[in-house]
Amino acid sequence: MLPYFYKLDTKIISTNLETLFTRIALDHIDKFTEHIDDNGNPDGNSYLYHDDFQTIPEIKEIKKNCSLDFYVLLYMHKPNVTVVKHRDNPKYRKSNIIHPLMPQKDYSPTLFFKTFYDNDFVTCNYENMLPVILNLSHLHSVQNNSHYRINLQFSFKEDFETIVDLYKNKKLFIQ
Repeated sequence: MLPYFYKLDTKIISTNLETLFTRIALDHIDKFTEHIDDNGNPDGNSYLYHDDFQTIPEIKEIKKNCSLDFYVLLYMHKPNVTVVKHRDNPKYRKSNIIHPLMPQKDYSPTLFFKTFYDNDFVTCNYENMLPVILNLSHLHSVQNNSHYRINLQFSFKEDFETIVDLYKNKKLFIQ
């Protein structure tokens, strides 16, 4: 739902790559780095970055066919964690494409807020487990359930509107 998120109607990565990244995440669950907020506290997000992710043949091919540069991260939310409402630092990324990996059922939604004090939110559900472009300049959070929530992210420095426009006009991924 614009301006918060845009749901894609097809997968970008293969089932084999989903399986590979799920296995990497589960095999390295203790290697994820907890993201720290501006006050020095864990914010509920944990990530795994490795240069080798960028060299996986399918990722290399996707990057080659993408009109913009992006970097690949695995994100993990521990069971029952609540991610602090936040905006991502635009110096590093303004938007991303999130590929839900697990759980396959009951994947917790991303919630978007207008203000830090607002309890009303817009919900981005992942009922079909397809990728979604997220606007990281808006306040967002996750209230995770009792499962590990793991996803693969393509992170962009370009703003949400640019990514969505390129995608809609079939210019983000050129084949």
